[in-house]
Amino acid sequence: MSLSNQNSCHNCETGKKPRWEILNKLMNHTDTKKVNNFMNYGYKSLSENEEINLLHDDEKNRYFIQLYDHAISKVDLHYKDILEVSSKRGGGASYINRYYAPKTYTGIENTNSLINFCNSYYNEPGLSFKKGSEEDLPFVKESFDFVINVGASRFYNDFSKFCNEVYRVLRKDSVFIFADIIEKRKLETVKHQLRMAGFTIDFKNDISKNIAAFINDETIHQNKFGKERIPEFMKKAFNPFLKTKDMETSESLLSGNSVYMSFVLKRVS
Repeated sequence: MSLSNQNSCHNCETGKKPRWEILNKLMNHTDTKKVNNFMNYGYKSLSENEEINLLHDDEKNRYFIQLYDHAISKVDLHYKDILEVSSKRGGGASYINRYYAPKTYTGIENTNSLINFCNSYYNEPGLSFKKGSEEDLPFVKESFDFVINVGASRFYNDFSKFCNEVYRVLRKDSVFIFADIIEKRKLETVKHQLRMAGFTIDFKNDISKNIAAFINDETIHQNKFGKERIPEFMKKAFNPFLKTKDMETSESLLSGNSVYMSFVLKRVS
């Protein structure tokens, strides 16, 4: 499907049910220690200067946190109203809420099991989760200072409609933080769709090497951090599939067929 069609989406995975929706249902029954609160790729720093300081309890999720931290590193979220579209199991939302002290942080998902998990698990001032669709956000216009979307847009059926909804709920001169895998041949079309929705690109960065480094680092996945990620009974059923898909993603990123881009986009008044 060509992205010259403004109703199309930007990745060949779009139209398929996101893996996190399937995995979350299984995790709700098996992840009794609640260690699997992130469902995005990890970001591996390529130099020691990129490492961020984390509390002890957050170390197990360092690589997933670092993706979120990179995405927001160019903005000031303090005492702002933030919306995350496709917040999944809420790990990124909780990290930003605890470390960057926004006024409010709202996570949106269209799956009941994810919303129920987040609302029962997290008990943090200012943090809440609500059911809603990326194509029909359940808020009045100009409700937020920032909208965040990490590693989810490639699954959307109508990327342009999503961008228009983000513009609608953002206040004037506010910011859209967007990061995801994009097929290289479709990158310019994605940028065009963002501009057509009313955004200008303040910052962009290709972090493909960081994502591929995370996928390919066997020491990460073999140590305690990696072992805690997937419950034992799920490993036999899902690891071959997940590993194959992850290696395909890594190869695509390293070959240049796809890129993992991080954007800071300003809403044009």
